Amino acid sequence: MVRMLSEGGTQSSPGERPLFFVSYSPADEAWATWIAWTLEREGYRTVIQAWDFTAGTNFIDYMDRGVSESAAVIAVLSQNYARSRYGRMEWQAALRASPDNPEQRLITVRIDEAPIDGLLATITYIDLVAARGEAEAREMLLTRARDALNGRAPASGRPRFPGSPGSPGSPGSPGSAASSPPVPPQRTGSTRNGDPWYPGRLRPRTAPVFPLNAPEREGDHISILHLPGPDFGRGNEPDDTLHELRGDLLELQDAEAPRPDLVVVTGNLTASGTPRECGQALSFLTSLRAQLDLRPHQVVLVPGAEDVSLKACSSYFSSCEADEVTPQPPYWEKWRHYAKLFHEFYEGIDRVFAADQPWTLFPVPELNTVVAGFNSTMAYSHRPEDQFGYVGRDQITWFAEALHQYERDGWLRIGAIRHPLETLAATGGPGVGAIRDAEAFQRLAAPRLNLLLHGPVNDPRTTRRDPVDTRLGTLPVFGAAAPARFQLLKVSASGVTRWHSPTAPAAEFREEWRRVRTPLGPQAFPSQAPRQEPDPVRDTFTDQVKEICRAKWQDVGIRDVTVRRSDDPTTQFVATWKRDGLVFQSRIAALPGDPREEDLARFAEQVRAAEGTTAENVLVYGGQAPPRDVVERFADRIRVRSFLEFQGLIDLRAYVADQTARLSSDRAYRPELYLPQRYREITPRSEGGGHGRLVDELLDTLDTEHGRFVLLLGDFGHGKTFSLRELARRLPEQSAHLTPVFIPLNTFDRAHSLMGLVTTHLANHGVTRIDTNALQYMIRQGRIVLLFDGFDELVNRVSYDRAADHLQALLDAAVDNTKIVVTSRTQHFKSTEQVFTALGERVGALPQRRVLTVESFQPQQIKEYLERTYHSREKAEQRYDLLAGIPNLLELCGNPRLLSFVTALSHEQLQSVAGAGRTLSAAGLYEEVLTAWLEFEVERGSGGPGAAPGLSLEDLWKAVTSLAVRLWETRRNVLRLDELAETTGRALDGLTRSHMTAEERAQAVGAGSLLVRTEDDLFQFIHSSVVEWLIAREAARQLAGPAEGTPPLLAARPLTQLAVEFFCDLADRGDCQAWVRQVLGDDTSPDSPARQNAVRVNHRLRIPADVALRGVVLRGENLSHRDFSGVDFTGADLGETVLTGAKLAGADLTGVNLTAANLDDADLSGACLEGADLSRARLIRADLRGARLSGSRWARAALVSARMDPEQQAAPELRSAALAPGMPVDVGLRPAAVGVPYGFDINHVRLPEPMAYARDGELLAVGTEDGGVLMCDPDDGRPLRTLRGHHGRVYAVKFAHDLLVTGGADGHVVIWDPATGRERHRLEVHPDGVWPVVVEPSGKLLVTGDKEGLVTVWDPAGGRPVHHLAGHAAPVYTAGFSPDGALLLTGDASSRVRMWDLATGQCVREIDGHRGSVYRAAFAPDGRRFVTADNGDGEGGHVRVWETGTGRLLHDFAGHPERVYTLSFHPDGKWLASGDTSGQVRLWDVSVGASLGCLETLGGGVYQVRFDPAGKHLAACGSNGSVRLWTVTGTSTPDLRQHPKQPEPHRGSAWCVAFRPSRAADASSDRSQLVTVGNDGGAHIWEIAAGRGKRLVNGHNRRVVAVSFSSDGERISVGGNDGAVRVWAARTGKCLATLQGRGDRLVSALFSPAPEGQVAAASNDGDVYLFSSSDGEYQRQFDANTEHVWALAFGGDGELLATANDDDTVGVWNLRSSGGHVTTLAEHAGRVRSIAFRRGSERLATGCDDSVVRIWDVRGGAIRHTLRGHRDRVYGVAFGHDNSWLASAGWDGDVIIWRGGAEALRMRGSGERLWALAAHPSQPLLAAAGDDRVIRIWHAETGAEVHALTGHTGRVLSLDFSPDGALLVSGGEDGVARLWTLDGEPALRGTFLGLAEGWAALSPTGRYKSHGTVSDEFWHVIGMTRFEPGDLEEHLPAVRRMAMGEVLPGLETTGGNA
Repeated sequence: MVRMLSEGGTQSSPGERPLFFVSYSPADEAWATWIAWTLEREGYRTVIQAWDFTAGTNFIDYMDRGVSESAAVIAVLSQNYARSRYGRMEWQAALRASPDNPEQRLITVRIDEAPIDGLLATITYIDLVAARGEAEAREMLLTRARDALNGRAPASGRPRFPGSPGSPGSPGSPGSAASSPPVPPQRTGSTRNGDPWYPGRLRPRTAPVFPLNAPEREGDHISILHLPGPDFGRGNEPDDTLHELRGDLLELQDAEAPRPDLVVVTGNLTASGTPRECGQALSFLTSLRAQLDLRPHQVVLVPGAEDVSLKACSSYFSSCEADEVTPQPPYWEKWRHYAKLFHEFYEGIDRVFAADQPWTLFPVPELNTVVAGFNSTMAYSHRPEDQFGYVGRDQITWFAEALHQYERDGWLRIGAIRHPLETLAATGGPGVGAIRDAEAFQRLAAPRLNLLLHGPVNDPRTTRRDPVDTRLGTLPVFGAAAPARFQLLKVSASGVTRWHSPTAPAAEFREEWRRVRTPLGPQAFPSQAPRQEPDPVRDTFTDQVKEICRAKWQDVGIRDVTVRRSDDPTTQFVATWKRDGLVFQSRIAALPGDPREEDLARFAEQVRAAEGTTAENVLVYGGQAPPRDVVERFADRIRVRSFLEFQGLIDLRAYVADQTARLSSDRAYRPELYLPQRYREITPRSEGGGHGRLVDELLDTLDTEHGRFVLLLGDFGHGKTFSLRELARRLPEQSAHLTPVFIPLNTFDRAHSLMGLVTTHLANHGVTRIDTNALQYMIRQGRIVLLFDGFDELVNRVSYDRAADHLQALLDAAVDNTKIVVTSRTQHFKSTEQVFTALGERVGALPQRRVLTVESFQPQQIKEYLERTYHSREKAEQRYDLLAGIPNLLELCGNPRLLSFVTALSHEQLQSVAGAGRTLSAAGLYEEVLTAWLEFEVERGSGGPGAAPGLSLEDLWKAVTSLAVRLWETRRNVLRLDELAETTGRALDGLTRSHMTAEERAQAVGAGSLLVRTEDDLFQFIHSSVVEWLIAREAARQLAGPAEGTPPLLAARPLTQLAVEFFCDLADRGDCQAWVRQVLGDDTSPDSPARQNAVRVNHRLRIPADVALRGVVLRGENLSHRDFSGVDFTGADLGETVLTGAKLAGADLTGVNLTAANLDDADLSGACLEGADLSRARLIRADLRGARLSGSRWARAALVSARMDPEQQAAPELRSAALAPGMPVDVGLRPAAVGVPYGFDINHVRLPEPMAYARDGELLAVGTEDGGVLMCDPDDGRPLRTLRGHHGRVYAVKFAHDLLVTGGADGHVVIWDPATGRERHRLEVHPDGVWPVVVEPSGKLLVTGDKEGLVTVWDPAGGRPVHHLAGHAAPVYTAGFSPDGALLLTGDASSRVRMWDLATGQCVREIDGHRGSVYRAAFAPDGRRFVTADNGDGEGGHVRVWETGTGRLLHDFAGHPERVYTLSFHPDGKWLASGDTSGQVRLWDVSVGASLGCLETLGGGVYQVRFDPAGKHLAACGSNGSVRLWTVTGTSTPDLRQHPKQPEPHRGSAWCVAFRPSRAADASSDRSQLVTVGNDGGAHIWEIAAGRGKRLVNGHNRRVVAVSFSSDGERISVGGNDGAVRVWAARTGKCLATLQGRGDRLVSALFSPAPEGQVAAASNDGDVYLFSSSDGEYQRQFDANTEHVWALAFGGDGELLATANDDDTVGVWNLRSSGGHVTTLAEHAGRVRSIAFRRGSERLATGCDDSVVRIWDVRGGAIRHTLRGHRDRVYGVAFGHDNSWLASAGWDGDVIIWRGGAEALRMRGSGERLWALAAHPSQPLLAAAGDDRVIRIWHAETGAEVHALTGHTGRVLSLDFSPDGALLVSGGEDGVARLWTLDGEPALRGTFLGLAEGWAALSPTGRYKSHGTVSDEFWHVIGMTRFEPGDLEEHLPAVRRMAMGEVLPGLETTGGNA
């Protein structure tokens, strides 16, 4: 297109003005120059961009002048021109200049098959596409030009010679004829451009070739001019650079160098990316292109670091900060000016540099060459730390994929990038670093390239003469020498020839081009760039969108827009139309599928790149709507419309889909539970018979062209809402042309119209664009079906007389073909007559009106509902039988909602009542069901938004109770409406919080409680048993009240047997017994109702010994204080039952399940408990004397203060119970972390298995990183105790029989007694760790392996080795016992598998045929087969099935693409599951050797698969933290389906899964449980049946990093990683103060040694805070001039404070001068970790990461001694008590004593790293501690270890002695501070626990004090039974809460007063 009029920019005189202005796209420059040359040859004058554009000119000005002063504009029409925004401006300006005769002002020339539409289609164009040659094309052009001039300003003569003004024959001279072809004048003279009459023009000297006749260019090479950016703005000027470059190229051409075919500019066009510099660069590029006679697409530009505008980037960051948003890499704004340069240079050409793709692919089809323009400034910003080269994985991958097609087509593939791929030694200045992701570039992009060009390796301000040539693998790489120093590359079949200077010889490089078509260079038929295949779906959708445009806008013009990216799924076009004399345009993107966020972002960026050339930009999609927030994110640039919305209708598809999803996922109305309902049709005169399938009837009714109105009535709970929801859910499927809108009417505001209600409802459900006219149209046409649920909820306050008043609001919309369905409760109306007078008459005026009523469930429907609920006919029949066994309950279940409430009751609840032989009534069930019912009614009656509140739950209970009492007293079962109103009004009289009238209350109770309306328009309760229950409930309430004597109800009349049963189960047993004794003791009224009721109650409470309760299920029931003396409970289930104070003396409890039962104060004397299970039962103060215990189980049972015989206490059955007094009481603390970060080593080959269930499922053990084994309660996930015996991470945990076996990184295997937590044996296996660890199922044998390949078989009972199995030469990865324990399989890393006879210890068979490591070997459950899984040596792991007896290979399963880590047999042995590192979980049939398919592919490698013991579930977990759970059904063929509720994933890797073993006690309930453990510090417990992870075991992750004593020893400061410092009273353990920073976190603290000194605390941002040491008050703070303070130390008198800073220095500060700086000690070669002042002097010592200890003179800042002796970091330094020695400790595990600047003594403990050191204040003692968690106290003169203090469970990080040396405080990674006494034998006296919510101080004796919320942080434990603080105080005086001022035990005689 045109850019200027003339060089000088002055206005020409009328006689000299240009005649033709050529408007074109730069991509069509060949055509434009041919047209201009042809016209000028005929004497015409032209203005054309290629010849007339000059740097610095104002384009808009020259374009305006060119169009306005020319005789005509010639528009070169093509597909490229259609995308040209300047071209559009130019031809539109021409039309505006001559609207009445446009063909004389605008000449259109069509040069390709581009469609001509819109306004351009009205002008006759020259079609050069049809020209048969150049001559015909020239004639067509000149003829059209003459016609245009004849119509406007005919010439009077021949055009004059432009160099001779006024010469005869020039245009405009007298006598000339415009109709005569002008004869070009003879041209004389010369300029550098070859155009003597246009000075400065770039017109070529030779005529351009006619584009259609372009001859094949000769040659077999491609020449590339590689030009590094000239850095315009750094003193370089475009003209100077251009002249110099032109001269060099001319000299090279004289030396036979080729003329460039391609220019590649590798970044740094500018010096700082400013607009002025970018303008200079654009001028330079345009001129260079013209000089070389190249088209724009033959120039390649990539950005460099200097092209980034740092100011624009900084401005972007500031804008983000102001908006409180995070800047988004790669910070597009930094390229703002470069992008404008790019787009202007490539105007109209398909070149992309946009926010969603800031890199460019440059195909050059005529050269069969493509250039990948890499952007290596992706990370660059104004921040210095971001200023490095980086390409990014996305960009590298994009190019690798994009180049693949070109590679396949044989194109030459060149890469261009600013930064080098490796850092090269730079000469002449500093070098430019390599890109940070060179490795990824070399691996992914380099194989796709033939050649790589990069910018200079020098800094832009330096020079270098010679370019660089290197190789990246096999890829030749050529780097530029310096800015603007070119290199010319001739690429031929044999290699590359390079010229870089006219004075330097050419260099030859031999190359073999991979996958490049030869010969190189332009071909006769150049291949085209790869194009996408046609997409019929997309094309059809686009045609439909275009048709809508034609229908919406008359005479619309449509022009296709070429989509730039191959991965763009849209088809785009521009629609142009006229309205009211104005021209409008819309850019439309048609997308037939679902729009993704990246699609919207891409289109928005394309629109932005077009810079607003269209008024409106719309993306029209045919799929599902994108999320609203995504649409809003791009709303400022584009509109997003569905196909329906684009038509002008309302697109409700997303609403319907969301509505369907909501209806389908609503747990209260689960679609799978919906049953076809029965209904009756009602007319004013009669009621029809019952019919089935209500929803089907409604579907048929609505599927018609006519209007419909249906009123659906029914009693509450009969499923009206359910049916309407089901109708809304199914309607889109069965009648796709109808759109259901389901509206609950309790949201209706009476101020709204019905249309307002529908509009508000749609808006509230995500419909953002609502045209009310369109909505009303769709409703009246019947396209929208209005489903109004709950007419009775339209208002929550109404009287019966006005119950139908609000119907008119709904009926107003019932016009034309409107379809409406309304539901309402029957009892909302006072009578049927009211329905048909107030409601029915209005309905009757409507066509096809119907009134239907829903009927109750029949027994068969109840059964079907149960079957759908439990997914099992067998379970449904069992539940139905239970319901039938409970009086009256099955009749209640005819109400569907009551049935749903009953179904929610647990199996145990129902079974306990149904099987108790009326020993237990259904009172509890009624309580639960009716409460749920009334709670539902309260919520329903509360009304919608803004509605006044209705009746409360308490109000409803009062009302229904009063109504029940009235019926009971009057011995009737129905009430009239007036009686209902009267009784309700009396019951609710005085209800001041409600403004409801008496009539409204009556209607609320009648329509919304437990009443129904009969056919006689009377009211009654839903069932007579409800009245009995309400009477019993009220009598129980009266009995518990303050009034003495007989409750009025019990004295009024005798209760029925059912009411008595209810009463006894609702009232307190103790109160009942007291009342019975009182009444029966008074014989004055032997026949009174009270005495009759007392007799009945007494009979009910006393359970006869001969009652049949064998096998009864009473799980979870409250049977407290019942007298069950002598009752036979054999085999009964009393799990979780409350039997507090129950009398069970002499009862037969043989085999009874009493797990988790509460038997506090129960009398079990003489009872038979043989075979009973009392695991986790509570028996506090229970009487067990004389009870028989043989064979009973007492795991974790609490026998506290129980009365027992001596022989009972010694019974082996009670070994696992908690007996107190008698057993020690320990303190349990929440662990710091759970799980391990990795297994045997950091390589994941031997994956950890740090978790296991006990055989009976009563314990869960989890290994931890700190060496502990956490024992947990599987039921609630709470920790019980932590077993301590390992010194490294515990990654193997196994249970077998009565043993717990753990293995860890310390190389030990520890065998534990899981009942008591005591260590039985410790086995030393290998110092580098142990793996595998496998226990034989019976617990008789244990197998371990080590890194050398030795397998050892142990006797775990005796702790001795049985066999050493030698033979493996590589580490053993897997081992497995045969089911009978006779054989052992082992597999190693060298593909060897061996089978061992465990009786002899001999290898009986070697199994060959594996490839790579064998990761798993396991026997089938029957032992006849075994399986192995291997690596596969890169070809995919194999699973092999072998015959045990012969070792014969039975099946070889291939299919896993990667190595197989895990196997699991189904319990029946027929099926096998396996998982591999690609994420596949596969299933195999091992009996027939068939693959059963791939279940799923996890997102990461599969680490474990496991079937549960029952074979009902399969679980898998993997490296990405995901956990999958399947249900397993089927017998011959397995049917595995994903469980509907999947376990929560881990945040890191998930190591293993385990199913909780089932117990006999659990047979009556589904208590299946799955536990997973990962490396994220937690174990997840998942309840499978409930589908929830309700419990989570995780660590606290607290650390104590700094402890110190005050100068008087009375206080201790403790600093941790929670950002606070706590001050404790040393003797009492009370937390005195919590010190906090001001906006930052405190990381350490230290008391000043001065009396009444200060506490100095360092913060995480380098500040030092000073607090008062007496009360913790803040005093001041100062900046230590560092990012982080690593250590603090006070000088001897507290005047000086030293800080270890982040820059490896130590700062010394004078605190008496407000933190004045004294000196900086700066000669460290690493970070300083510890500082210590020598007492009474200004010397200090530092310990450093460089392993050196230095002693400094503080005032002078000089080093006095440099002490070298440590081999690793020094973390502790301390001066001795007499200053004669210095101690240091570090990560090498050594403690060194220095005297006189030399090593005097070296001490070594375990050799593990030391983190803390402290010197005794008055004795030659020092304490050191670290990784091994042992605090060792050494004698500094002898080197002897004096004491070893154990107790910490994590590494110790800080130590300090009290000033008198009597106490030592320590802190570490277990998150607590511990206080020790050192007088005599050292002992732990206190554990201090600080939390954000509170604190606690604990004594080892069991005493404690606490404040705030500390629940679950500590507890007491006896054996494996946990007791919460306070549980044991009444029974164990030593375990109690202490007063705040009470001294901790053992500290009574130490220290001063605290």
